Amino acid sequence: MTFRPYNRIMEKIKDRNILIQRIATDIAKERGRAYFVGGYVRDLLLKRESKDIDIEVHGLSSEKLEAILSNYTNYDLLGKSFGIYSLRYHRIDIALPRKEKKIGVKHNDFRIDVDPYIGTYASSLRRDFTINALMMDVLTKEIIDHFNGLKDLENKEIRHINDMTFPEDPLRVLRAARFSATLDFKIAKETIDLSKKIDLSFLAKERVLTETDKALLGLSPASYFYALKDMKQLSFFYPELEKMIGLEQAKTYHDEDAFDHVMLVVEEAAKYKDLAMMPRYFMYAALFHDIGKISQGQRHTIIGQAIAKEALERFTNEKYLIKYVQKAIALHMDVLNMYKDKSKDAKIIRLLDKFKYPKDLLLLALCDIKGRKSNYYSDEMIDDYILWAKKSLKIYEEFKDRPHLGGRDILALGYRGPIVKKILARARYLEAAIQDEKEVLKIIRKEFP
Repeated sequence: MTFRPYNRIMEKIKDRNILIQRIATDIAKERGRAYFVGGYVRDLLLKRESKDIDIEVHGLSSEKLEAILSNYTNYDLLGKSFGIYSLRYHRIDIALPRKEKKIGVKHNDFRIDVDPYIGTYASSLRRDFTINALMMDVLTKEIIDHFNGLKDLENKEIRHINDMTFPEDPLRVLRAARFSATLDFKIAKETIDLSKKIDLSFLAKERVLTETDKALLGLSPASYFYALKDMKQLSFFYPELEKMIGLEQAKTYHDEDAFDHVMLVVEEAAKYKDLAMMPRYFMYAALFHDIGKISQGQRHTIIGQAIAKEALERFTNEKYLIKYVQKAIALHMDVLNMYKDKSKDAKIIRLLDKFKYPKDLLLLALCDIKGRKSNYYSDEMIDDYILWAKKSLKIYEEFKDRPHLGGRDILALGYRGPIVKKILARARYLEAAIQDEKEVLKIIRKEFP
């Protein structure tokens, strides 16, 4: 780790593009070359926002590079053997070229050799996909494309670079699927075929969760799961989802199997996630909302909660995520039933009051309605549901903003101990139907003598 005094010049160079140009100019003066590399080049060509910038410096020793960087900003050296300099406050990583050699079974078991003089071909050969191996000279903007990445970028295709090195990192299988979701690209057949043969058993659960998170928040999240299905890798991480493939549903409501229905719902959820209060949780709820259907013969909204919990606990200990998903599974059908029945306001309030994020619950039900191939829900019905959902949310928010009976009110009646919590729950239930506080208290006295 390298710590250097805060340089005053940093105060003047607030624009990181100016900082990069000055550093690259000094590198060129020392007969080195600075290249933008990796996802930054890909996103730049796709005109997508990229928060982080990766730069690779060729033809310059680590000592000379450190001397140049020290003139401009503070940096952290992420291990001498990695040769990566992270520029603080700027989200810029500057690295020296390196080679990687597999030395173990885990996805990160590599020996890394830093070599500033190996050249652009050898350096980019270690990368995963052709579209991520593109390089761009920082000063001249010249594109270096050793593996036809520009063609694959134009054709919206994800293709691995090397048959020998690609399987060395099993995480690349998930990355291929994830890029398919986040970029809405197809995966080349040869990459799918190769991915079928790769053992993923040594991947850390945290890495699986990270890739799934990114996919679910991408442009086409269903592509991630379809890609894993095509690669014969879905069962390894999500056996519950694989069990939904070919699982028939009631023909009155569905023309697709359970897996395709879930994927359609996930795609709809991607359109609405930015309206949800908890977008990431919302996407997982969409993914698992019907998971209980794999236990045929039982009510899927009940058994699904236990199945989703077991599935999520393989990757995360986030109890709030798990509880959110379980609650959404339990309640999403109640929303649809209340819409069909045109339930009274009090009943709607009581339902929405069970979920901490009622707007998310209403949105999930909408995605469930839209995520199917049948015409059971016509466009008119969908529009009608949206109006009903907006009205229901407004009714609930008005209820929530009203003054409500609290613990002090119950204590004032003379109640003590654990029963107070039970009485408060009952009072909240009654308040949904009765706006008269005195009347609610009368009922409480009768029910809890």
